[in-house]
Amino acid sequence: MQTMSPDAVPSAPSDLTPPQPAGHLANRQLLSADGRNYLVSSPNPANSNTQKYTFTAYDRQTGARVGAFQSPLAAVLFYVTDSKAVH
Repeated sequence: MQTMSPDAVPSAPSDLTPPQPAGHLANRQLLSADGRNYLVSSPNPANSNTQKYTFTAYDRQTGARVGAFQSPLAAVLFYVTDSKAVH
């Protein structure tokens, strides 16, 4: 395991939404573990029993859409590698 200095930790972008109370995670932006991407979580009314949320991943530098996936959880820890979201 490598020890990380506080200077090496990526800072959150100023354009992300401020922290919100639990239970209000719909359409929230979630920063990736490495700080390179973010997810937008939105409710998925078409499949509300199992995959309640759709996450759309975006590149922070370009704003380009990287991809999307569904989850039963409103928020997940993640990072993107080789065009795959690991969560």
